[in-house]
Amino acid sequence: MQLIDANIFLEIALKQKRVENCKAYLKKVRDGEISAITTSFIVDTVCILMDNAGCDPAEIRTFNLSLLRYKGLSIYDLTVEDRIAATEHMKQFRLDFDDATAYAAMTAMGTSEIVSMDKHFDKIPDVKRAEP
Repeated sequence: MQLIDANIFLEIALKQKRVENCKAYLKKVRDGEISAITTSFIVDTVCILMDNAGCDPAEIRTFNLSLLRYKGLSIYDLTVEDRIAATEHMKQFRLDFDDATAYAAMTAMGTSEIVSMDKHFDKIPDVKRAEP
């Protein structure tokens, strides 16, 4: 199982340069060919960044509705314990809070794979980062 980072969704939502690769990857998750997780915090981050980029509320709604169609996607709700663990990961691996919460979720869910374009995850020895 892989954790999907916010930047994969944002590439599509904000029409950035790797849209086609991200669409192809997320289509496999949507169709259930790939099992993946993301976190409620990542979903919120995507919504906030879409709002900050000037996306219309309807676009943010569409993004949230699209998550319901992903056969291969589970959304993990971070616990307070995950958030506390994230602060330790921040110190240990020099991560910001959002990356540290992603790692905390990965640890809690028993996965070491993340799909992300964020090279900060390369600092964590037991994490395998892939780009779509």
